Parts: sequence; C-alpha cells; structure tokens
Amino acid sequence: MTKVLFLFLCFMRGLIGVNTFCQCIGYEPLIINASDSQLSASSVYDSGFEALSSKWTELGWAAAENRKTNSWIEVDLLENRLVGGIVTWGRRHGTKQCVETFKIEYRIEGSSDWTKYTNTSGSLLTFVGNKETYQPALNDFAESILARYIRLYPLSWEIWPSMRWEVLGCAKYIQSSANRYLHQEAEACGVTSEKCIHVMNNRILLNYKGLLTPFNATNLVLSGKSLPCNNKSMTIGIEIGMIGCAVEYNMCEMNDANGDGKCHVLCELKDWQVGQPFNLLLLITGDSDMELCAVEIDLRPWKPGRSVIGDWDSFLRKIAIND
Repeated sequence: MTKVLFLFLCFMRGLIGVNTFCQCIGYEPLIINASDSQLSASSVYDSGFEALSSKWTELGWAAAENRKTNSWIEVDLLENRLVGGIVTWGRRHGTKQCVETFKIEYRIEGSSDWTKYTNTSGSLLTFVGNKETYQPALNDFAESILARYIRLYPLSWEIWPSMRWEVLGCAKYIQSSANRYLHQEAEACGVTSEKCIHVMNNRILLNYKGLLTPFNATNLVLSGKSLPCNNKSMTIGIEIGMIGCAVEYNMCEMNDANGDGKCHVLCELKDWQVGQPFNLLLLITGDSDMELCAVEIDLRPWKPGRSVIGDWDSFLRKIAIND
C-alpha cells in the first residue's frame, strides 16, 4: 500500500532560496568538442591513430603495442566536471578492433593523485566495453565522479587496443531551496563541497522543484553524520497534489542495508509523473550532532549499469532534453 503524507506548509513563509546540493538534470558529450591539446595517450600506433582520433566521429585511437595492459587514453576537461557515464566504440572502417574491458582513473584540478574507479566494496571495477565496433556501449557510473582528468586503460581487446570514446558530463543543474535556519552559503553547481549542513532547531529541510526522470522510480543516496535512516526521523516524499495549505506526498522507502553509512532511498512516481517535472521534499529531525553532507538523486536519463545504444543521435537528444 502506498504511504501518503499530508503536510501543512502555511507556516513556511520564512523559507528563503539557498543554493545547496545541486542535482543534474541534463547531460552533454564532452570529448567531441575537445581540442587536440586536451587529448593525450600513453602511445600511438602511428600518426593516423593519435589521441585526437579517439573522438566518435574519427577513425579511432590505437596503442603502439597489443601485448601490454598499461596503455591509456586521457582527456583534460579543462575544469572539474560532474561525469555520469562513459561511452565506447571500436575502431571505424570495417575492422573488428575494439576494447572489450577497461578500467577508469580520474583526478580533480590541482591534484596529482589519480583515483581508481571502484565498486561499493572498494574493489577496482572492470567495465565491459565493446564486442563489435559500431554500436556504442554506455557504462553508467553508479555514483557520478567529479574530475578534470579522466583516463581509460584497456584491459582486454579484440585484435588490438583501438577505440573511440565519449564521456557524459552534466550540462544543467537544479538547485534546492532550504530553510533559513541553515545559514548555508551559496555554492556553484557542479563543484563538490566539503561543507556539510548542520542541524539547526533539530531539523534540516530541503525542497527540490522541477526534477525530471524518464523512469517510474528514482534513487537517492544521503551521506553525512548521525543520519537517522528511518521514517520516524526522516521524511522524504514526492509531491502528488495540494489542497490549500495541505500538500500531499507519496512517501519514499529508505534503508541503510548496504552498510556503507549512507541512507539509500527509493522513490516511486505515479504514471503521470514519468517524464514530467516533479517536486521532492526532504525533512530530517535529529540531535545536535547530525550533519547532512551530500544528497545525490539519480536523475540520469539512461538505465543503470551497461547498455548498448541503438540510435546515438536520438540518445544525445534524450540526455539533453532539459536544455
């Protein structure tokens, strides 16, 4: 049975708009418009297979050797960008050369330390790439990464480590409005902040308006300190109607079953809300030790995990639907 909450909001005249915890609602390809200087590689087979040729409109990058697994292709995004996934192709023009599996490393601006992309248990994640050359394969990042530099290391391949690729970066954000007790400074969307929201007057309140997803459910991940992952202290719901001051919300389900110290939330949408803007309320009550450091709402317009893209042009239009 669907749990419904009626919340009376007449008393909330004191709410003010505060920029915090931005959510991505539109993506764009970042490599296709990159300059020659932004793309580099550990080695190239010859001048016809250089790093710039790794764009999906070109022939493809090819490493100098086909016996080593330490070759890499890299893109410099010029600034820190929020990246939600990566797309790969094999080499063009009638050859069966493609990268079958690969790993990802990345780093932010100002840092010399590379971060390996891992799964939830901290183990290095091996991505499955292409089994043939022409169909693009999309690998979703379960948690978006913030990076200026991204490196792809081929691990296994058909005939030769040769490929084309694209990374999908956030192009449009939506900001929440927060209650005036937070005193949170406005922050630029797309840049991760180490600042956390501290509980004031025993509560944290966030409202998101105009969220959008093509699916009938969306997942949230909340991280912080002393967060109560239960429906008694945490109210998360999707607005489904309003009568006067009474707002009706569909309650979301939450748990911390993953044991990672985060609250994992599942919110289901009504059929008429799929593909349409919807509003979400997050209300947490707790003690003075509670902090909310990050809210990630999965609004990516593609399925989790790996998928094969049938129509690339249609896919590009779909992910930029909110522009």
